[in-house]
Amino acid sequence: MLSDISTKVPCLQCFLRPEYAPYFNTAGTVLLGWMVVCWCLNLVWTFLAPLAISILGVIIICPVTVKWLLGQFGPSAETILDDILQKVQSSLLEIR
Repeated sequence: MLSDISTKVPCLQCFLRPEYAPYFNTAGTVLLGWMVVCWCLNLVWTFLAPLAISILGVIIICPVTVKWLLGQFGPSAETILDDILQKVQSSLLEIR
């Protein structure tokens, strides 16, 4: 295929030599893989962003629901979250 292109476009003959074919194959494979990975990440972002925003909305509007949910995970989850919140609040007070 590369030799066919190089015969049709003479100015590309120096770039499309047969000895460069493995490099073009590698570059094409890397670019195709990068496109697939970016497409998958785009799908994940598209579907998880509304979920994350909804969860943040529930946390902001109704914190009792979050306390109930943490209670379902057990007492350790609630204490861990309380410790994290206290550390964040104390660090914010130190900044002021």
